[in-house]
Amino acid sequence: GYFTLKTGYSIITNEGKRYREEEEVLTNATSRRFYVNPGYSVNIVEAPWIQTNLALESRLSFYPQSRDTEVTDEVVILEKPLHLGTYSAKVTVTGPSFSRVYISPSNNVKHVFQPKLVLNYTTGVEDDLRARLVPGDRFDLPGYSYIQFSVTNRLLYKGKDRGKLSSVRDILSYTVSQEFYLEPEVANYGRKIDGMFPAFSQLTHKFRLSPIDQFTFNGSLSYHHYLDTYTKVGLNLEYTGKGPVKGSFR
Repeated sequence: GYFTLKTGYSIITNEGKRYREEEEVLTNATSRRFYVNPGYSVNIVEAPWIQTNLALESRLSFYPQSRDTEVTDEVVILEKPLHLGTYSAKVTVTGPSFSRVYISPSNNVKHVFQPKLVLNYTTGVEDDLRARLVPGDRFDLPGYSYIQFSVTNRLLYKGKDRGKLSSVRDILSYTVSQEFYLEPEVANYGRKIDGMFPAFSQLTHKFRLSPIDQFTFNGSLSYHHYLDTYTKVGLNLEYTGKGPVKGSFR
C-alpha cells in the first residue's frame, strides 16, 4: 500500500445563487479554509481477472471564521474558528473480467468485459457545526455514502507486421455507471425533485474511440431518470501527433 497527503489554503467568495433552492443568505459570503487530507490505499486482492482495493481518507478542515447561526436573514461572520473532520472508507472491486480474442492474419482484437463495484462509507458532520460553515465551493459540500456499479466494454487491438505482433492499443472503450445513495438527502444537498430526494444518481455514459494512434475521440452523456432528460453532453477530439502540431477540440 501507499500513503497520500493533500493540503492547501483557499479564499473563496460566492456571489449569487448556484441553484434555485439555495438560500439567499449565502450570497456574497467569503470562505477561508486550511485543509489536510491524509489517506492510505492498499490492494487486498490482485489477480489477472479481479482486483480489490481499500482506500481510507480523512478530511480535516480548519476555518478561522464561522457564521453566526442566531442570525438567519443575513450572513454574519464571527471571528470564531470552526474545525470539521470527516472520514471515509472505500472498497473497489474490479472484475471479474471476461475476455475473448479474435485472431485474423493481419491483427488480433481482444474484447474485454469488466464490471466494477464501489462501496463508499463517509462519516457525517454534526448539524450544529455544519450550520456554522460558510460554504465556498464543492469542497465544502458534505460527503455521502453510496454504492456505485459500472460496466466497461473495451476493444484492444494488436496489429501484425511481417508476422510479428505490435504493441497493444486501446481502440474502443464504453462505460456505463450509476450510484445508489445510502444517504439521499445528503447526496442531493437537500434538494428535492417532485417532493422527494432521488435515491439514484444520473446514468453516465462515457465513450472513447482511438482508431489510429494520433486521434482520440471522447464523449460523455448523462441521463437524469427523475427528470426524464439528458442533462450533460461532452465531446472532445484530440490530436497528439509526433510533429509540432497538437490540438484539442471541445
